[in-house]
This record gives sequence, structure tokens and C-alpha cells, in this order.
Amino acid sequence: YFSADPGRLAHGIGLPFAAQLLADGSTPVALARAVADGSVDLGSSLPVSADPAARAAALQKACELAAATLERMDANRTARGELRTMLGEPSHPMLGASLASVMLGGTAKGAGFAVDLGADLVMLADASESDSESDSESEPGSGVVAARSKRGLAGLRSQLDEAGAVRGRYVRLGVEIDVLSADQAVVAGLERADLVLADPMTAIVAGLASPGHAIADHLFACRVLARAGLDLLVPAGPLVVAPDIQSGIGSTPAVRSGRALAIQLLAVALAEAAGVARSRITVAGLPAWLADEPGAIRLAVAELAARRVLFDGSAVALVEPEGLAEAAAGWRVLTAMLLADGGIDLVIVGHDDATGGLAMLRDGIAIAADVRASRHPGGLSQTAADHRDAILEAAGRELASLEHGGWAAIMGDPLEAAAGEPRSGVALRTDGFNPLG
Repeated sequence: YFSADPGRLAHGIGLPFAAQLLADGSTPVALARAVADGSVDLGSSLPVSADPAARAAALQKACELAAATLERMDANRTARGELRTMLGEPSHPMLGASLASVMLGGTAKGAGFAVDLGADLVMLADASESDSESDSESEPGSGVVAARSKRGLAGLRSQLDEAGAVRGRYVRLGVEIDVLSADQAVVAGLERADLVLADPMTAIVAGLASPGHAIADHLFACRVLARAGLDLLVPAGPLVVAPDIQSGIGSTPAVRSGRALAIQLLAVALAEAAGVARSRITVAGLPAWLADEPGAIRLAVAELAARRVLFDGSAVALVEPEGLAEAAAGWRVLTAMLLADGGIDLVIVGHDDATGGLAMLRDGIAIAADVRASRHPGGLSQTAADHRDAILEAAGRELASLEHGGWAAIMGDPLEAAAGEPRSGVALRTDGFNPLG
């Protein structure tokens, strides 16, 4: 629709879609599939912008569709609260499993496997590489793996409800959404997900998405999550090395961690500006690369101490980074030790050897609870406190650099950062249809 006339981008697709629904009397799903397979061209629909009566009718239809969607989200929000009350909440810290790491021939087997091993949260990670069963379930013409689709999420949600009823406590469903796919946040709200991982910053830093596009989509996704009552998981910030490459001087672990913390602070601020309450935000407590640093346990304690203060009111999670199984073993040992100090609300396990990971951390959570009950927690050592202060100082410098130098401060490409985004992708604000008002 947009390729025929880039000027249509600013107006959105809501009103032309609603006008076509009125013209042919089809359902939204049938029309969407027809547009996707090319049998219907929305560009040939009645030009709603030129006919006031047609525009008014299309706007009314679009508002009705949006109202029905929001009504279903509200109903799911109520149902989520009732089910949690009825089934009971798990104790903290909760144990989560990345579904892509526990796949045993399909989404259903993977979810059941994780719950049987004690998972309180099943996280549907990036499903770009799926197994044959998921591929065969893909919706016609969508090119989307079924587990990430509306139908796939509905089936998974139903299965987790049944598993929770058997186990006697509510099992959460988490979804990772793509940086430029705010529509996936809508699907998560419609199918009663509980937690959404959304991370525009990593894509921006890596140059995979322009800052304007990524932030605009992220803000809209956060507005949807706020309305649907979903929790947001914010990663601990990407590894920023562009300034080191430009200067030719390597940075210290504290500087790298400070850069990541600054970007995480920005991500949380964006979510709150879009209406997500601090209590609905879960922050990852450690950068992905920290376990590989010398003295990782000392650094990790300082990292967590800094985030508990900066993100007061938010839950704190430890998320197993992607990588080799050897690295995963070190991360799990580090996590088990950190659990003894408390202050961790969620632990998410990944990798293909999820059996060992879930079992180890399930036992580690129980042992950590006994350790906490057997002693009084102490403060930071001087070395750990020095690292915490160095992280905070580096984060402050990074935020100041972002304020004065823009994205060039971390992207390392002043020309690209100054341009903001490709000229072909610019869409000026106009009078298009906004479903959230």
C-alpha cells in the first residue's frame, strides 16, 4: 500500500482498511489475508481523504474496531488478575525458561517440559529459527511462526493455564517482540500474555534500526502494554564499543557497564513516558558480558546494588545471555551465588541444556532462601563500592554525551546519526487514525 505512494505512510493504514471493510463487507481477518496475498489493493479503495462522508464512515468503523480490541484487552486484564488470585502466585524469585531453548518437537512440548521442571514463566524468545512442527502451523500468507502468531499464543496461553491449575499456581507467559513490530504488542495484549521483552536500544546501537523508527514503534508498543496491563522486561543495555574503536583505547569494565546502564535508564524513561508504571517494569540486573569479566562476582554485586537504587520500585531479573553452553555454566553458578543476597525477583534460563539449568537454579533458589534465613545481609566491600561508584559516574557521562552529541555518542557514525534516519523513511505527523487516541 505504501510502496505505490510513500506519502501515504504518514496517514497510516487504519482508515483505508476500514473503508475497504465497509465496501466489501468482509471480516478484518479475511481482508488482512486478502491484502497480504495481493488479491486486494487498498490503494484502489475509495479515497477517504477526498470524500468527507466516506472519511467519517471509515473513521467510525476504525473506532469500533479499536474499541473492540481495547475491550478485549481490558477483559484479559481482569481475567489475568482473577486467575492469579484463584491459582495463587509463585514465591520469589520466580524461575523462567526461554521456550526456544526447551523445544522438543514443538511449542506445546517445550512449554510443558519447562513447567514440569518448575518454571513459573515460559518466555517465547525469537522464533526466527523454528522446528518443523511450528513451521507447519504458520498462518497462511503471514510468514510468521505459529508460536509468535495470534493463534499460537492463544494455544500456549491455554496450555499454561491448564498446567497452572494442575500445579496449583499461576504460570506466566512472556513474549519477546521485534523492535519495529509494535503490532506484536497488540497480539500479546489480546492473547493474555503477562510479560513482554522489548528492546529498541540494542538495535539502535547495532545500526539495525534508525533511532526515530525504533523509538516511535517502541513508544506505541509501550502504550499498548500499559493499557493491557502487561509487564515490561528491559534488558541491561547493549555492549557499546564504538567510542573505543574510534579512540583506539579500550575502556574499563566500569565504563562499559556505565554505558549500558545509561542506555537502560533511557529505555525505562521512555517506557514510563509512554504510561508504563514503574511497578510494571522489570529490569535485567546484569549486562550479558559481565560473567566473562575478571572478578565477575564482585562486579555483579555492585551492578545489582546500583540498579536497585536507580530502579527503585521495579522488579529485578537475571537473564541468561545467549552464547556457548560453557559460558552458561559459569553464569548459572554466578546466579546461584547472587540469589543468596536476595533482591532478585526473576531468573530466566536459556540454552539447549535447559534441563540442567532449570534443575540447578530451582535447587539454587531453595538453597539461597535457607542462606538468607541463616544470616544478616551486609553492605558492599570497598572494592565493590568503588566499582558501583565508577559505574554511576560513567553512566552520568554517557547520558550527558547523549544529550549534547545525540546518537553519535554511542553509534560512532556522526554523519548517520546527524541524518537521523533515511530520507525515504520520514513520515510527517498528520491526521491519520490513532487507535489509542
